[in-house]
Amino acid sequence: MKRLFSLQVLIVVSIMFSVDDSHASRCDAFKRYVEQYTLAIHHDGHLPQGNIQHPEHAYLIQKCVIEHSRHRIVGYKAGLMNARAQRRFDAREPVFGVLQAHHVSPAAALQLKPHRVFLAEAELAMKLKTDITNLQMLNDVLSGDMKSFVDSVALAIEIADFNFRQPQTVNARDIIAANVGAAHVYVGEFVNIEQVELGQLKMTFVSPAQDVADEMMLPVDYETQLKWLIRKAYLEGYALKKDMVLLGGSLSPLRPVQPGEYRLKSKNFGMLSLVVHQCGGIFEIRQ
Repeated sequence: MKRLFSLQVLIVVSIMFSVDDSHASRCDAFKRYVEQYTLAIHHDGHLPQGNIQHPEHAYLIQKCVIEHSRHRIVGYKAGLMNARAQRRFDAREPVFGVLQAHHVSPAAALQLKPHRVFLAEAELAMKLKTDITNLQMLNDVLSGDMKSFVDSVALAIEIADFNFRQPQTVNARDIIAANVGAAHVYVGEFVNIEQVELGQLKMTFVSPAQDVADEMMLPVDYETQLKWLIRKAYLEGYALKKDMVLLGGSLSPLRPVQPGEYRLKSKNFGMLSLVVHQCGGIFEIRQ
């Protein structure tokens, strides 16, 4: 099955570039990238980087991997939401990723291999209020306020996979192809959005080896970020269904995953806590 998956992706990529022989060298580089990416996913290797020239090609790799994983799609996530991050990773806009059922709140203790690079970040999870099935419904959402399309809100801590061999040279296309680092998202109790004044929401995020907690409020353009995410999901051809989870971007600095406790607190939501233990050669995470 793994070989069949790799072959199917390579056929799609070959068709993309076969229309012009002058692209032969680029095609070869692209094929090597897909092969490396498949090995990284299935055999715990480094995520490949540096061979993708266009975001649309990166989204093709992302979509092929998702479609062949056979895991149910439960939501979407955004990254690189501010101009500084976009300049750092050579992006013209934010990046879009897909959340699948195995990504969100694993029921059992999660085991990670410490040699891989995982990063923890604080987020808010939003539940979509209604299905969005056509362009008119999309336009209604884009012209309304957040409470018109968000049903409920929860604290979330995301564990992102950033296992690139040379992280200092990663660009936005690499991040897109790697599904924006989607690995695991721990979500707290959802609260109806009518009970929360998001503009006044204050949060603190504490991670191991931190002397001072990160203090956060929602960015003033957070609603715009969510609308971008919804629009991007629609344009990429994904379904937008009631109760899907939306992550509008990190609210905290990225923190390396290491043994200790991660705590995200808010007066409105209480506390979401993750504990990381090192057990022999693995990290074990429990909510």
